Amino acid sequence: MVLVLSRKPWKYLLSIIGFTLLAASCAPAAQPAPAPAAQPPSAAPSAAPKAAPAAPAAAPTAAPAAPAAAPTAAPAAPRATATLAPAAAAPAPKPATTAPRKGGTFTFGSYIRMADHDPHTAASVLITWDLAANGLLDLNNNTQEPLPDLAEKWEVSKDGTVYTFHLYKGVKFQNVAPVNGREMTADDVVYSFNRIRSDNPRFARRSLFEDVKSIKALDKYTVQFTLATPSGPFLTYVANQYNKVVAKEVVDKFGDLQPKLSAIGTGPYLLKTARDPFFFEMTRNPDYFQKDRPKVDVVRTQVIEDDITRAAALRTGQIDVAVRIPPSAYQSVKSNTNLVWDSEAVPWATQLIFQVNKKPWNDVRVRRAVHLAINRDEVVQGAHEGAAEISGPLAPVVFRWAALQPDELRKLPGYRQPKDQDIAEAKKLLADAGFPNGFEISMPVSNWAAFVNLQPPEVVKGNLAKIGIKVNFKTLEQAAYIAAERDGDFEMMTRAIFTSVEPDAQLSSIYSKTGSRNPVGLSDPQIEVLLVKGRSTLDREERKKVYRDIQMIILDKAYRA
Repeated sequence: MVLVLSRKPWKYLLSIIGFTLLAASCAPAAQPAPAPAAQPPSAAPSAAPKAAPAAPAAAPTAAPAAPAAAPTAAPAAPRATATLAPAAAAPAPKPATTAPRKGGTFTFGSYIRMADHDPHTAASVLITWDLAANGLLDLNNNTQEPLPDLAEKWEVSKDGTVYTFHLYKGVKFQNVAPVNGREMTADDVVYSFNRIRSDNPRFARRSLFEDVKSIKALDKYTVQFTLATPSGPFLTYVANQYNKVVAKEVVDKFGDLQPKLSAIGTGPYLLKTARDPFFFEMTRNPDYFQKDRPKVDVVRTQVIEDDITRAAALRTGQIDVAVRIPPSAYQSVKSNTNLVWDSEAVPWATQLIFQVNKKPWNDVRVRRAVHLAINRDEVVQGAHEGAAEISGPLAPVVFRWAALQPDELRKLPGYRQPKDQDIAEAKKLLADAGFPNGFEISMPVSNWAAFVNLQPPEVVKGNLAKIGIKVNFKTLEQAAYIAAERDGDFEMMTRAIFTSVEPDAQLSSIYSKTGSRNPVGLSDPQIEVLLVKGRSTLDREERKKVYRDIQMIILDKAYRA
């Protein structure tokens, strides 16, 4: 139900930074497309569950501005958005084959301020850590295959329970206190992943590593993860864009990684200026381990929350890239010959979360009534100007191999058109549950992001009024809204949550009783058994069957709508 920005804008940005000189003093380019991946300083990865590419991605660290660190089930998913870049600083663009040159300043127009500055706890955009640090692995943005990042190669034991990662040698942390340019080692990887899987509920992705028995540094450049059982999604989890490798002394110095200037890692850019929440400036790291990277000297992030103002800043040259362009502006932007249009499907999907263990939401008839009443086509058209698509618990645009597709969903209650039958059934369910005249609820809302705004709730409010449910909005600021979700302080609320391109993460974080994004204490024995089965199965077709069964259970019991 939501229109959002590019799924991996920093991937796109870094490909430009690595290979094309942009901004006021930049070399013109007909179209800023990524160049072939650069060669790493050493050998390609060895055998892994899926063969890893011979070289790292265009940039060794790239994280989506993706919202959520944890998975989401939703009634509708985005279909496309825009990422825009200036085609040239001069009137006549040079050929796209123009050799890259060093220097210049690149200004990125973001649409959202950071609510959480710690990469291991963040559930939203990471503006600084995306460029300041690396992960152990990266993911190919198109195939989702694992790629080298700080690990140059890895092996997996025959039984699928032991993963051994070999680190690049000579990788240094940035030359600022307290690390002062020291070498990154296996101990830093062990510390970082143990921090990520901390029992503290702040660490939203801890459940991704609940099958990990131990993490050990075998020597200075070798790290070994031992799992309790084989895990199909494990490498995808390791490569999650938020799982940055950090230094213990940085955490010790700052207390945690919330202070803006604690963004100190092994990445291509050093944070120099942080005027949170609206401006960040980062400069090229001269000691970056991928030689001759990056090309651009300075990367600036300007947070412009209003869509129209951000698009105007792009047209006037104040910024070089803008994301989340409103659908109403698509044609005018596409017709501007000085801009390059890049439309990409995105993973965020809006959903309704119910307090399933509290009245009236502990009655499946009430939840089903709400599920039936929502007109998802109205949400797509009314809230997103048609730039979205319907979705089930797994967004079809992201999880193509495992998700129920729109043509399948349209045959199901709650998705079918016209809505007359669904509305009649919804009213009967409410009456059977003891609410023949409906009821009144309070619902927290906020307007701070593409995936949390007022448009979808407004449509849902009108839909529910048709079956007698009166929804009263309680408007909250960003921090209070996130806290309300985390603490379960709501009756019903909208949320869009995304973790990774792995179905297990998307489902287990929300629908498992131990899920790190399950604030309502949902526990379904059937789902628990199937999640374990899907996680321990390595055959994709078998996993697909499992995840489809889970999706049908979620829809039948209307755990979320």
